[in-house]
Amino acid sequence: MMTYGRKLTFLGLLALPALGWGVGAAGTVSSPYLELPMGARGAGMGEAFSGIANDVNALYYNPAGLTAMDATELQLMHLEGFGGIHYENLGLAVPAESVGFDIWGTIGISYTLVAIDDTPKTQETFPGSGVYDSAYAANGYLFTAGASVVTLSYAWQATKLYSVGATFKAINEKVDTANGWGLAGDVGILSRPEVVKGLSAGLTLQNVGSSPDQGASLPSDLRVGLGYDWTAPFTGEAMDDRLLLDWDVIAPVVPVDGPWRTAFGLEYTRWLDSGYAILRAGYQISQGSTEMDGVALGGGFGTDLPGVRVGLDYAWVPFGELGNMQRISLDATFGAKPRLRPGHHYNGNYLYPPANVAATAGDRQARISWEAQKGRVDGYNLYMSYNPASGKWTRLNRAPITATSQTINGLYNGYKVYFSVSTLAKKSDNLYQESDKSPSVLVVPQGPATPLPQSRPAVPVVKH
Repeated sequence: MMTYGRKLTFLGLLALPALGWGVGAAGTVSSPYLELPMGARGAGMGEAFSGIANDVNALYYNPAGLTAMDATELQLMHLEGFGGIHYENLGLAVPAESVGFDIWGTIGISYTLVAIDDTPKTQETFPGSGVYDSAYAANGYLFTAGASVVTLSYAWQATKLYSVGATFKAINEKVDTANGWGLAGDVGILSRPEVVKGLSAGLTLQNVGSSPDQGASLPSDLRVGLGYDWTAPFTGEAMDDRLLLDWDVIAPVVPVDGPWRTAFGLEYTRWLDSGYAILRAGYQISQGSTEMDGVALGGGFGTDLPGVRVGLDYAWVPFGELGNMQRISLDATFGAKPRLRPGHHYNGNYLYPPANVAATAGDRQARISWEAQKGRVDGYNLYMSYNPASGKWTRLNRAPITATSQTINGLYNGYKVYFSVSTLAKKSDNLYQESDKSPSVLVVPQGPATPLPQSRPAVPVVKH
């Protein structure tokens, strides 16, 4: 019979054609399915995504990108691979404050299942002989093989310039009666500098850890990505379209003699009333000629339903003589905020909240600032909360604020406090139309220690 180590290696060899890994060094790595990206979005862009990661797919490409999310997103994906291999993935990303966690950042989890069709069981005539018993094979015995990966991710905005994230992975492989476990992790960083609007850059180190097969290592890569988010490239002030561009370089860490890859991708989104349509394209080039080289195409569509935004994505990736790989993913975003259109302050009767709300801490104080809105604005309301998940906010101003910044005094050092801002448009002498609140910002005043109250402190009153 096959030994424990050889059984686990067998799983890796079966998975190689499913990934299109037509390269050498196959015997030096295990668990190659870790290289198979989640979701159809990044696949349709040729796997060029680590520099612009901004949704639940950041769980795979760059966990630091999870900080771009302001709503809960669930994704389900199915893939029929080559050689009877089935790949299923579930990903979930949740802003921590939206579920009541007293931390700042985004939490993500995913589950991946790789299953291989039942395979005929063979037996060596003598252990180590390499000669197999044909009579035993004729009995029609079958065995199963598969793997599962559970991940837990956390990302936070470390500074205004960059965010950081990390993913912990538990890996299990099973071939017949052999069973193995491995532990691994990813770390990532993503920056969206304000000096060039729309520009972003990311770096991810993937799959560093121990393999379920003790005779091999995990396939580790270093991804470096450069992205650009171009708002309204063709619709101008209507702000009804968006173009994302990304360029990724994937450098092998293990095995060191693996191929370098370069991926280029683009995504074009066109909004249509309450729905949208998306086209994607990508091209991947590998060092040397492999089955992974070539064009990838994809697309999708979605719509806003009460309380949830639903989208369906598709990707088509050719693998030369192996054939084509097609994948479908279903996304649901809960509590998604209405799409902002900065060029137009109004959309029917809808009034948009201020953009780019930021907070800086001081000694028992906080400075809140936001971006001036285009079009007619008659002031702003400033709100404060100690627990935004509860929905309890207190308005700090009695009259509309006409400036785009405000200093709040009388806070407690070391105590978390959240702020949000809304836009006002005057309808009559004493009646204002008010927008939704902006995404909340967290600030923790710092300075000489001050006694914390026994209960939650009262909200300070801002004097004008």
